[in-house]
Amino acid sequence: MKKLLATLLTSVLAATLALSAAACSSNKNGTTQIFIPNDGSNCTRALFVLQQEGLIKLKDGVKASDSLSDLDIADKNGYDIKLVEASTIPAQLKEAPEGTLAVINGNYAITNNLALKTALATESATGEAAQLYANIIAVRQGDENNAGVAVLNAVLQSQATYDYIVSTFDGAVLPSFTPKAITFTETTENLGTVTVGASPAPHAQILEHVKDEVAKYGYTLNVVSFDDYVLPNTSLEDGDLTANYFQHEPYLTDFNATRGTHIVVSSKIHYEPMGLFGNGVSADAYKALPRVK
Repeated sequence: MKKLLATLLTSVLAATLALSAAACSSNKNGTTQIFIPNDGSNCTRALFVLQQEGLIKLKDGVKASDSLSDLDIADKNGYDIKLVEASTIPAQLKEAPEGTLAVINGNYAITNNLALKTALATESATGEAAQLYANIIAVRQGDENNAGVAVLNAVLQSQATYDYIVSTFDGAVLPSFTPKAITFTETTENLGTVTVGASPAPHAQILEHVKDEVAKYGYTLNVVSFDDYVLPNTSLEDGDLTANYFQHEPYLTDFNATRGTHIVVSSKIHYEPMGLFGNGVSADAYKALPRVK
């Protein structure tokens, strides 16, 4: 009996020491897993958010306009950086072990009911990314002077649209333009249709909001929603769309280079700050995480 008790006590002690070691390891190293988008430009932005927060250090000389990967991290500070398909990050974070962090695009935060104001950190609005990663209206090369797109741009960059974006998205979407007065003349004549491919949120939502205003200047705005980042550009290149609204310029530049498309920026409309969210990570726990010295 004494031998059995001794064996049980030894097992309990070993288990307790193992748990204590694990707890100490967790306290020392902080969150071990961080999900970030796996595509070039969004991966770059996410890595800059992590560096902004002092969680990692990037190699010297890298820029926000570069297409970075985890190979560009000089110091991971003990964190396990996981490159994940951007659209799946919210769902994966929800199922991940408690303590996991994730950098999430503003549009995916919106569609998954994650309020940016509840994020542990957000991408700085004063950084280079605010303009570099502005979401754009894009057209085929040669269609830069399309009259219907000119009307659409004017309406999207109006004071009314500026106010709508600010009041509707609670900081998850921010205007990237200075409001301008619309100089087109209202008409009851039907001058044509502008078909725009867009991501559901917030792009299609914003476009649906301005439909009536665009109609005042003679154009019917037809919004086609896409759930991926490839078809809106290939459809535009093929002439099925007049314009699209879902991407930023660095992504477009890379798309043109790799796909041989001929798509150009028509206007800059909004900026979606990335947010750093955690599964079961409180603000105090986040502050206590180790930073790069």
